Amino acid sequence: MIAFLPTFVLGLVFALPLPKVGETTELGSVPGRVRLALTQVGAGSVEFARHPAVRPYLAHDPKLGSEKARAAVAADLRRRVMSRAPDWAKQGRLDLLLEASMHLRDTDREEFATVVRLMQGVVKPIAQKYLPAKMTAPPGEDTRFKTWDDHYLLKLHPLYLSVRAPRDHDYVPWLFDPSQRLRNESRKSFMMVRAERLVIDYDGCTHGVFLVRDGISSTPRPIVEQEWISSFVVCGGDVIAPELAHTNILIADGDVRLSSQVPSNDTSLVIATGNITADWSLCAVECCLIAGGDIRSGRQSRTPDSLLYAGGKVDLVKGPNSKFGKHTSGYDFAKTGLKFFTLADVGLTLEKADDKVSVKAVGARSPFRDAMQSGDQLLEVNHRKIDSVSEGKRALRAATVLEYAVVTVRRKDKELNYIVYLPDATPKK
Repeated sequence: MIAFLPTFVLGLVFALPLPKVGETTELGSVPGRVRLALTQVGAGSVEFARHPAVRPYLAHDPKLGSEKARAAVAADLRRRVMSRAPDWAKQGRLDLLLEASMHLRDTDREEFATVVRLMQGVVKPIAQKYLPAKMTAPPGEDTRFKTWDDHYLLKLHPLYLSVRAPRDHDYVPWLFDPSQRLRNESRKSFMMVRAERLVIDYDGCTHGVFLVRDGISSTPRPIVEQEWISSFVVCGGDVIAPELAHTNILIADGDVRLSSQVPSNDTSLVIATGNITADWSLCAVECCLIAGGDIRSGRQSRTPDSLLYAGGKVDLVKGPNSKFGKHTSGYDFAKTGLKFFTLADVGLTLEKADDKVSVKAVGARSPFRDAMQSGDQLLEVNHRKIDSVSEGKRALRAATVLEYAVVTVRRKDKELNYIVYLPDATPKK
């Protein structure tokens, strides 16, 4: 009997139908228990565990399945996200490319570099569209870089991203992942940084790539000389930094807050789906700032030769030394060509009250229509505790890359667990 188990399991793989968008299974159901048991079948479990219908069950309980089966599932997921990455780039989906990078291993340097190149390919036409055609070279930098096409991020980063970069070059690719805090001792001339959250504890970084899923913050220091220089930063949450210094690209799916008393932001592109605010002065020279919300400052500001676009209002404090470039309020953020995940993409409306995140509404065509009801408290999505609406949004964004969501809700006095399948649920551009 044992000799026939692999064949038996393989037959079950082909017998299982591929899940449809919105297909929902309660984890306590009989089919659920049967599938969970089958993932423990030993040698024959690898192919079975890789079936899209079974992956959520395997992910839900780390005790299920053999080590070989779990490794096969992880490898299959990496192949899947990398195969879809070019399509996400065509759709302007930096958020999904960011999520894809989180599933790579530290050793997957070529794949990581591919994701960064796809991101920069998305951003390059945006930079060429919005930034001034001519730029002043940053202090101390090579004066040959006069236009955006000659910018460090487009000329030198491809060299840095190469796994075979010359070893005698000052800038060698370096993937930073395990820690969530950067200090002076971990600083390199060129860094490839990937983290869920990041706290920066030092004065500056040059020529780096920062992909951060949930948020970036800095140690509170009202006066610093520099933060990022010639760096490419994509963050899936809020960014709090003293300043951006010069020649940066920063894109955040959230708010960007600059806290330094002596800000200096030159020849940079900053895009935020939320607000861009400066606690003190906003000094932006030959920059482009695009916000889905407002652009505000707390003190007298200067934006010479810069373009500021706000979906809400540009509200900068004007003083005797102020010199402003072009400011546009009520700008349509969609004109950037970027698309970021919203709860509307999965037909959900969430709200927070009394320290609880609850489901306010579920759309009739939402893939979660059989798993959630208005009034449910949303506790977890794929084992991520949900304590804010923004956290719920990020967890559901990640679920679209996994193509499933294991959700835990509290309905009245009962906790319920559901698997919701999300294959090809990403809306097209």
